[in-house]
Amino acid sequence: MTPAYLRHQIAQSLKNLQAECIDLYYLHNPESQRAVVGEMEFRARLREAFAALEVAVAQGHIAAYGTATWNGYRAPPHAPEVPPRAPGSSGRPAQPPRARPPPG
Repeated sequence: MTPAYLRHQIAQSLKNLQAECIDLYYLHNPESQRAVVGEMEFRARLREAFAALEVAVAQGHIAAYGTATWNGYRAPPHAPEVPPRAPGSSGRPAQPPRARPPPG
């Protein structure tokens, strides 16, 4: 989820798709890193990733980005499982909460 990795993956995807812009770029299950790196490092990494994605939007490489997450949006918005979103960002939830409660 590092900015360098995201830049590389966006460039590779543009090349593979022979496209000038990706309509929607997903970060898949970013919250899975939290247990390994801890809360503060997780949030710092996510802020850096979102900042890199904002640059990619401004450069026209991607139109929008979001997070696809299994657990992150099945919690109240203030819960630590929910990835933070910067005010005014281009990011959007890619997998909104379901009406049913989470399993288990």
